[in-house]
Amino acid sequence: MVHMDKVELYGFKSFGFKNTTLKLSPGLVSISGPNGSGKSSILDAIVFALGEKSPRILRVPSLKFVVNDQEGSRKSTKVARASVHLDNADRKIPVNSDKVVVTRMINNEGESAYYLNKQKTTRSHIRDILDAAKASPNVFNHVQQGYIQRISELSPDERQKTIEDMVGLSYFDEKKRAAESELERADRGLEVALAKMNEVKNNILDMEEERNQVIRSNILNQELKYYSTIQSLRRLQSLQSKIDSATQRYDTLSDDIDKTSLTQSEVQEEINSLVEKRKTFLDNDNTYGKDKAHIANEVNVAVQNVQDLTVELKTTKSDLEINKRHLRETRQNILEIVSTRRDLRQKMHATHETMNLMYRQNTTITDTLNGVDEKRANVLSWQSEAASKKARSEGVLKLYRATLNTHERHLYHIDTSIKDDIDRAQSDYMRLDQLEQVISDMVSTRDRLKLWIDKNDSRIKHTHDRLEELDKVRHSLKKNISDIDTLTILSDQVTSRYDSKLRLARRVMHEDYSVGRLRVDAPELGVLGLAYELLSWDTTHERAIMAVGADWLKALVVEDVDTMLSVASIIRQMKLPRVRILPISALPNTQSTLDYALSGYIRCEDRFTPLKNFLFGHVTLCSSLQAARRVAQGRGHAVTLNGEYVGLGDSVILDGGSVVANLSKMISVSSDIEGLQRYIKQLKRLSEVYSHRLADTEKKIHRYNSKLSQMRQAKAAEDQNLENLESHISNTHKVIDDISCRLQKYNSDMPGKKTQSERLQALVYRVRELIATEEDQIPTDTTQKIAVKLELLNRQKTEFESLKADADTKLSNIKAEWQSLQSRSRTLISGGISLSRRQITLIQEGERLEESLEPLQEKLSKKQGTVELLREKEQNIIKMSSDFTKHIRECDDALEPLRAQHGNLTNDIAGLRRKQDSLKRDISDYRARHLRITDTLPPHTRDIPVDVDPEPFMDKIRAELEGMPPLNANAPASYARVSSGYRSMSERKNELEMDRNGIVAFIEGVEKDKRQTYLDAFDVVDTEIRSIFDKMSGGSAWLELEDEDDIFGSGIRYMVQFPDKQKRVSTSLSGGEKTLAAIVFVLALQRLKPSPFYLFDEADAHLDATNAERLANILSERAQDSQFIMVSLKEFVVKKADLIYGVYPKKGISQVVSYRDSRTSAVSP
Repeated sequence: MVHMDKVELYGFKSFGFKNTTLKLSPGLVSISGPNGSGKSSILDAIVFALGEKSPRILRVPSLKFVVNDQEGSRKSTKVARASVHLDNADRKIPVNSDKVVVTRMINNEGESAYYLNKQKTTRSHIRDILDAAKASPNVFNHVQQGYIQRISELSPDERQKTIEDMVGLSYFDEKKRAAESELERADRGLEVALAKMNEVKNNILDMEEERNQVIRSNILNQELKYYSTIQSLRRLQSLQSKIDSATQRYDTLSDDIDKTSLTQSEVQEEINSLVEKRKTFLDNDNTYGKDKAHIANEVNVAVQNVQDLTVELKTTKSDLEINKRHLRETRQNILEIVSTRRDLRQKMHATHETMNLMYRQNTTITDTLNGVDEKRANVLSWQSEAASKKARSEGVLKLYRATLNTHERHLYHIDTSIKDDIDRAQSDYMRLDQLEQVISDMVSTRDRLKLWIDKNDSRIKHTHDRLEELDKVRHSLKKNISDIDTLTILSDQVTSRYDSKLRLARRVMHEDYSVGRLRVDAPELGVLGLAYELLSWDTTHERAIMAVGADWLKALVVEDVDTMLSVASIIRQMKLPRVRILPISALPNTQSTLDYALSGYIRCEDRFTPLKNFLFGHVTLCSSLQAARRVAQGRGHAVTLNGEYVGLGDSVILDGGSVVANLSKMISVSSDIEGLQRYIKQLKRLSEVYSHRLADTEKKIHRYNSKLSQMRQAKAAEDQNLENLESHISNTHKVIDDISCRLQKYNSDMPGKKTQSERLQALVYRVRELIATEEDQIPTDTTQKIAVKLELLNRQKTEFESLKADADTKLSNIKAEWQSLQSRSRTLISGGISLSRRQITLIQEGERLEESLEPLQEKLSKKQGTVELLREKEQNIIKMSSDFTKHIRECDDALEPLRAQHGNLTNDIAGLRRKQDSLKRDISDYRARHLRITDTLPPHTRDIPVDVDPEPFMDKIRAELEGMPPLNANAPASYARVSSGYRSMSERKNELEMDRNGIVAFIEGVEKDKRQTYLDAFDVVDTEIRSIFDKMSGGSAWLELEDEDDIFGSGIRYMVQFPDKQKRVSTSLSGGEKTLAAIVFVLALQRLKPSPFYLFDEADAHLDATNAERLANILSERAQDSQFIMVSLKEFVVKKADLIYGVYPKKGISQVVSYRDSRTSAVSP
């Protein structure tokens, strides 16, 4: 277990400038003493040595005040040092040593230096290795005065924050923040994916239209190919007829060639007879000619053999000379290798002798050095015995030497600082010049970069303005297309609705249709209106009126008969169905004499009264059907209010509620509907034009967007470069300013440092004089003898060690040289063997060449004799062959006319064959063309009709193809690619959603782990509080969450219930009870983060005797697992302590005394 073995103090607070050592032990250590004696300063020294840098925790205004200030006149000794010796037997601290000594020194300027096992180090390194063993001081293992009171006043939120900090919940918050950042990026990616999907979805419809155009083009091309096939079949028929005609002529020429060939055969037989005679003579001549040729060939072969043997003989002699030269060179190289190896063996022998000598010398030196070490160990033992006797007498010199060490260390630091300042100043001046040059270059680069960015901004602005213009055009085109589409859709709906009604009117309601057509030009035609429009009535009489005049209510009303005739002629011209016309002037202007005449219930203008009387003046309005029948029997007309019309002969017309169909207005607008349809067609054509313009505009926008994107990317890159350059320039300016400030500080600090150095040199000289004076008073006989003997032995040891090192070095060099010589020897041996083998090979080759010279010379002589004999035989044969030449010439004269006739016949046959070949070529050409056309035809063309001329159809298809708009050949592939891309985007969107869900799940997991960690820590603290509080007071205490549903947003209540009292919140307790509850809370918190040692500074100050004793029992129990060092004035802690230190002041300086083993012995340091 890691624990503190020892604490050493020098010049720290109330401990004066003397070495104070406190030897500690595991378990409970008590420090006691009167107020102001400095007992708490021991705990401050421990945490100071372990790296504490807070003046508040060290209880000083600033760190420099930890240096003792009692000896104010001794300013040169203003330094404080604290060392903590830690037991590291279990290697919990990552240092390979059983003891770890941590030392911190601070001067009166507040400058600290750290040492780890007497090696200089840094505070961060010390804190890191202590953190590994959980031994770094913190507020829970170093409980200061007043901390218990602060704990007792914690609010629920502060209490919760304390536990969170103990278990490190900030780690979960950091992970959550990082995950939320990832979630935000995932959401942005998902938004981008959805936006891209919407954009692609809008483009798919346009691409689908382009794809359909391409498909239509492909269909037309297939039809064109079909008609091209018919055209090819027609060509095949033509070629086949040509082939048949050429074949017939070819057969005729073949017959002519056969007849001519027969005549030629007869002439050839006569030629052959003469040729046989000539051949007989020629054979005899050839026999001698062959003999002559054979002899000539043998002569040539013999001459060639002589020449080959001559060349071979020369080559063999040349190879023999080369072989002899190589053999001489090889023998010379072998002699050189033998000589070199002889010298090398001599060197190796000498080196081996030297190496053996060095081995013997090295052994002698080692034995002598061991003897010197043995003597030196004896002298050192003697010196240790003398030193132990002399140790007490050297106490007087200890302070001087410590002071001298301090002054020398300060002098060394000052001198080193002066030298470092000079070196750094020189380096800073050089770097300042370099940085100024770099600044100049960077400013020039920045200006050029800004100029480029300004130009690029203008280009971007121009492109952006152009894009805005194009976007406005696109928006306008889209709006126009949308308006046209909306208008055409609505117009189509309207025209469709009116078309159905008009068709109905034309088929059924002839009169309504005619009236509606005429209503358009009614004012010009003189039509006053329709009858039902000029008359009005109450709804009560409507059924009666409809039963009487339903057929005449739709009649046209005009002023006079001329107008009626004019309208009738127009009706005939328009070929309209039946129309009723009533001229007002032709109607009788008489009043009805009937009582209750129906005309009396109708209202109209005065001038239309004849119309009313004409239509309804002869009908009586009755109350019932029986009354109406009575009127009708009196040769009158009657009608009831229910629409029952009774005419002459008791004929009855019943009206069940019919109305006048007002379709005339609808029919009158039919011309407008037709005009609207024409306008719709024009709008659709205009929409197509707008669509083409929109497509062109989209392409331009895409091109400009791509260009703008590239320019913006370039601008972003250059902006980043400019920003980096500006940052670099700014940082360089800061570096220059820092260097200038450092140089000014060097120059301003240098005089003071030199003065301080001179003062320290004087102090060092003075202290050395004091030490010399004191040393003269100490008997030095034994010490001087030991020193002389030890110095002699050390000198001998040094000399022998130097000799041994030299001998080892020489021996190592000789070994290396020996190995090098061995390597060279092996190389020479290998080279000699290779040369010997080459020498043997050359000797054998030379012998072989010499043996082959003599046979070659003999063979050459024989070949030359053979050539001479063959030349004599050749001359004899030439003389015998001259007689056969005469007979052969006579045969040639007879053959000449026959051969001429044979040649003429051959020419005739050749001419016929040329014609035949020409026809054959034509046939072959026709068949090749036939085959080419056949190869281009698709399969299954047998059923295709060839009697149809395909040209008109092909012209029509070509015209349609030429009339098609420009096609995008990649439209189907683009449509498929975009559709596939849309599916890929959908899959990518799903992946992004899965990633987002994964991040959300991770955040939830982090929240769960954080909650669980917090609850586990809460349970540990709560369990410890219950246990400790029960031991200390016999009561109950526990923790409660203010809101269990929101554990991180609410605080923690600390509930306490003392025996025979009501439970209360800890902040409402009395002073002593509150202190007890706070101590319990601190002890419980320590379980969350156990430490190998704990420091308590009067934690029991406000406890009564009973609770103080219980606290001492608990600390004694916990001291079995950790070391507890407690400053206390209570006797209960002293009773339980394993080691007790008492602190008391003497002349303003704190003194320490320790007690062990139940105070049976006391030792004062």
